[in-house]
Amino acid sequence: MPEAVFLDLFETLVTEFDPTGKPPSIAWRLRVDESAFRTEWPACQEKRWIGAYPGFPSILQEIDQLVSEVERSFSGQREGEAR
Repeated sequence: MPEAVFLDLFETLVTEFDPTGKPPSIAWRLRVDESAFRTEWPACQEKRWIGAYPGFPSILQEIDQLVSEVERSFSGQREGEAR
C-alpha cells in the first residue's frame, strides 16, 4: 500500500522536455499561433479569476476555439487577396 502520492503538476521536478532549455509554451502545446494566444489569454483573465471556468482544460478549449476562428478568418482574407 503506498504511503504517499507525489504529483508534479507543473513539471517542476520531472519533465519530458529538455531541462536545460526553456519549456514549450501553452500555445506551442496547443499548436496555435503564439501571438493570437498571447492576445486571448489575458482577455479571459477576469473569467478565470471569478471561477467562470470549471477548470484549466475548459480555458484552453475556449482559447483554442477563439484562435482557430481567428486563423480561419485570416486564411480566408489571404485567399481573397491572392485572387
